[in-house]
Amino acid sequence: MGRETTVACHAVAGRLAQEAAACLHVLDQLGAAQVIDTVFGALLHRGPATVAQVAGKLREQGPWMTQRLVRVALLESGPERSADLVTTLYRHGLGDEALTILRELISLRPLSMYVGVADALLADGADHAAYELYAALPGALAASRPAEETAWLLRSMAESGARKPAMALLGALLGVSGEEGPVDWALALRIASLDWADESARDLLGTASADDVLRIMEKIRRTRPAGLLMVVRWAIGDGRSAADILAFSTALRRYGLPLDALRVLTEAADADLENAAFLIHALHLGRGDEASRLVERALERSVVDRIALVAALRRHGARGEAARILDDLLSNPAEDLLAQLPLITGEVDVDTLYAHIASSARAEHLVPLLVEYWGSGRQADAERLLGLLAGHEPSRLEETLLELMDVRLRRRPLAGRPEHSVTEPRSWFIATIPRLDLPVLVRVTTCVLQPDLPVFRADVLRSHLAGAVAEGLVLVSVSALLVLIVALRDPRPGPPRPKEQDPLLWVLGTALAKREDAAQLLSRLFEDARHAPHITDELCALMRSGDSSRIVEVHRVLVRSGRSADPSVLSGLRHRPDLPAVLEALRASGLSRGDAMRIRRAAAEPDAWSGGVAVDGVLKQAAGLFRASVLTDAARTLEPHELGELLIALVARQRDYDAEWVVSAAVRRRPLNGWLPDVLAVLCGARMDDMAARVVQKVVRRSHVSDVAALADVLRKEGMPDQALLLEEANSRNRNTRWLHR
Repeated sequence: MGRETTVACHAVAGRLAQEAAACLHVLDQLGAAQVIDTVFGALLHRGPATVAQVAGKLREQGPWMTQRLVRVALLESGPERSADLVTTLYRHGLGDEALTILRELISLRPLSMYVGVADALLADGADHAAYELYAALPGALAASRPAEETAWLLRSMAESGARKPAMALLGALLGVSGEEGPVDWALALRIASLDWADESARDLLGTASADDVLRIMEKIRRTRPAGLLMVVRWAIGDGRSAADILAFSTALRRYGLPLDALRVLTEAADADLENAAFLIHALHLGRGDEASRLVERALERSVVDRIALVAALRRHGARGEAARILDDLLSNPAEDLLAQLPLITGEVDVDTLYAHIASSARAEHLVPLLVEYWGSGRQADAERLLGLLAGHEPSRLEETLLELMDVRLRRRPLAGRPEHSVTEPRSWFIATIPRLDLPVLVRVTTCVLQPDLPVFRADVLRSHLAGAVAEGLVLVSVSALLVLIVALRDPRPGPPRPKEQDPLLWVLGTALAKREDAAQLLSRLFEDARHAPHITDELCALMRSGDSSRIVEVHRVLVRSGRSADPSVLSGLRHRPDLPAVLEALRASGLSRGDAMRIRRAAAEPDAWSGGVAVDGVLKQAAGLFRASVLTDAARTLEPHELGELLIALVARQRDYDAEWVVSAAVRRRPLNGWLPDVLAVLCGARMDDMAARVVQKVVRRSHVSDVAALADVLRKEGMPDQALLLEEANSRNRNTRWLHR
């Protein structure tokens, strides 16, 4: 290009912006690209303002020439001289064109000097353009200024509505390698009141080894010492060991930050009881002041935490500190500990704990305590607690045992031990009974029949407790049981009890009815000098007042041992109001009809007995219009002993005609030995010999001689010789027809 052309190009650049733009448009139409570039150079030589003015006019001709001029200007200026040009272009409304081309240039060559362009834009108010350039140059931005300044820049970005670009820029900064790592950025951001990098710092430090954390602390001590406490907090995290925490606190003390060191220790101790125990033990020797502060802080924790801390301290060998916390715990009112008794059992012996809670503990507190002892395999402690209750608070023992039964009935988990099956406490209690000391066992068996405890929900709980104690007595050795019976014979303090509430009779009946070695036990009772003078009277009293089902079992034992016919023992039955039903049950266990008859005959008030449900039903129905058919059906279908009871009831009500009707209908029943022996035993037992004789006469008149003779033999074998003789006499004398004599 000639000199004249160059001069002309400079002349064009010196003209008004409108005219220069028109010339450039013509040159573009002519395809004079080289001349256009020379004019662009001349415009740039005149300064950014000239370039901006001409570019603005070129926009009226179309975007192509404007973009070309801005591109050439930025390329010629280079990154070090582009700041003024870009800001001028922004002032003239050409910011979009400038930013578009800057993006292209930075993507090709991300030179650090472009950060100056972003700074100039920010200073000139083009915030978002500046932020975009910063985001494109994270490494250059980090190297251009201290991290604290960048932190404030990020905050201003967020406050101006560019939070997402700011977070993206921070992510890029964290990925830049250099002096500033995630920890430095996190600390710098905290100065600007931002916690955006905390998670990154926590992730880095929380997984770093203790040595790496200490190296980072050494670096931070030189650059940002005020951030050391925060660094340690990030490093501790959730899984950091107490030994590492102790090392970090030691470093803080070495750096002259004892208060920060103590703060780290207290925070770690507050967060985890195991850490607290380790730190207290480790600090005890060389840093006793800090250990004392941690102990004092522990004394302010909840009862549950203090109990757990005592256990942790003992595991770590800090017995002195554990004792101090435990003493403080036991200095609190007992009411504060009652809800947590299962937790404290491992730290306090039974006697000390009972002495502290004795005045306040109730059954609902003591049952979980017993269960904890049993569940943790400490049977001796459970037995000792029962012994303390029996010796000092008998009524409390009774309430506690009933609460134990109540827990099972309600089928609810026990406080402090939700994992236990509701059946386990009862099983544990049963297994404990054979190991109890004699005074405790006496107290336990006595409370089964305690009549007036207001906390008992009466019969249901008492029956379940009695069942559990009965199962336990089955496990007691014979020798121990004999000693227990001796102890129960001693007069108990207080007013005399009725026989049905006598623990001695209850234990005796339970043992004889439920034990497999009951026959051996009975023999020992009759042979042992301590028992022989008493056992007959006691068995008699048991027959008089014991539960009917248990009486039957005891009678079976008497039969097996060959003592079933002892009248001194069986005489107690005659005083029972339910004698007919009991005798019928005993018949099934081996009592002969003759013995049953004699027992009943010796009873004081035979008219007071009830005939039973079936007999009562017949009497009610027979009061109506169908009396005859009802009585006839009853005579033919009632059980033999019920038939006898019906005759007794009719005679007692002076309904002799009805009684005769029943007898007349009954004599048709066959075979005779299937019903007549029982009827005679019932009637003669009730002292109704006349009615028995009338029945015999009617039967003989309607029966074969051989059948009557065979029946007499049956009666003799059953111990009823008088009735057999009565039958034989009637068989030989009271017949109305000769054809029956064969």
